[in-house]
Amino acid sequence: MTNLSRQTRRCALAAGILASLLATPLFARQLPQNLGYGLDKLVESDVALRSGHVTEALHDGYTTQAAADYAARAIKDAATGRVLVDITLNGRVPFSLARDALAAKVASLSIQATDATYRRTGIIEAYVAVADVPTVAQSAGVKSVFLALRPDVD
Repeated sequence: MTNLSRQTRRCALAAGILASLLATPLFARQLPQNLGYGLDKLVESDVALRSGHVTEALHDGYTTQAAADYAARAIKDAATGRVLVDITLNGRVPFSLARDALAAKVASLSIQATDATYRRTGIIEAYVAVADVPTVAQSAGVKSVFLALRPDVD
């Protein structure tokens, strides 16, 4: 095998890797990994819709059936469309500072209840716009953010 063919193969391999990295959806890097109970599906759908690159058929206004299903079960503020979330804290930031920083940083955040003693770190229940969930999830002191779902009733 000649040096030229090795170089050609290496260039082709490098081009393939680069192309696959560029083809990775931009929103994949914007999704925090600490979202639960389907909140990740709602955020993923919201980011894709706002990017304008949705080419697939919509499912009740969402990019996937899973997102539509979670949205249907989510507890929402009827007037604003914001979803109810539980924000668990990690204890690295004092509860009152984390709560106040979130309230100041996220305009759509409407705190409904708090418990500073929950698991010795604290929890905040709040309504928030889906578009602002990544900001909440990546804020100092936040461990995870869970979507509040309506209970199943028979």
